[in-house]
Amino acid sequence: MSMSPSNPSTRLARLDQILTQSPPAPASRTGDVDPGQVHLTSVPLDRIKGLTTELRERADSTPDDIDALTIRLLFNDYKAAVAHLRAVANGVDGRLHAVTGELHQMRKTLRRAEELAAKRSALAADEVSS
Repeated sequence: MSMSPSNPSTRLARLDQILTQSPPAPASRTGDVDPGQVHLTSVPLDRIKGLTTELRERADSTPDDIDALTIRLLFNDYKAAVAHLRAVANGVDGRLHAVTGELHQMRKTLRRAEELAAKRSALAADEVSS
């Protein structure tokens, strides 16, 4: 029996190989792990590339159940990737919102300090001229 690239056993073996590849765990530096980095590392890029390659190689063939399974797996990985990327975007949005609030508060404090300095300067000028 031939093990050609279109042989179902060969194709299933390649799918199994793609699915068993796991992304590396995010490097932890003394327990300080960036949640955004964890999410980005969790995006299964190698699996997406592998599944896409499997489908691309059969683009001219009649789709079969293995192709349907491959498409389902690819969609699941895309869904997971979108969820991870959305979590990263939401985290960045939260940080930007917090920084914007801090910046607004610092501007108010600076404005008050400038007004107080201007009043002190005006009082000092009035005392000198009197």
